[in-house]
Amino acid sequence: MQKAIQNALAQQKTEYQSLLEKQKADFQSQMVQQTKKIPPPVPPKNMEQLLDTYESANPFLDTLTSTREEIMRVVAKAYGPPPKPQKPEKLQSSRIDRLESKINEIGQMTSK
Repeated sequence: MQKAIQNALAQQKTEYQSLLEKQKADFQSQMVQQTKKIPPPVPPKNMEQLLDTYESANPFLDTLTSTREEIMRVVAKAYGPPPKPQKPEKLQSSRIDRLESKINEIGQMTSK
């Protein structure tokens, strides 16, 4: 009876060991696959980078008779016009007006 229990425990131990080894191998293969993943490309920041991306992605560009200006037009059409400045002149002039009014107030306070 005791020998049968020991045999059952030994068999169970070997089964668990083989299962553990299998899980370790699966985990290691998953880790290897994770390191092979390529990060997503960084979007271009300006029109020149867009053009460079377009030129590098098009292997037949040398065979085409397109000029750089034509390609820029295609890129601008695909991605829209170049971005406009963040701060319009109207906001800048209103800030200048506020600064001038504060300077005048300070000047009046110091002259009294």
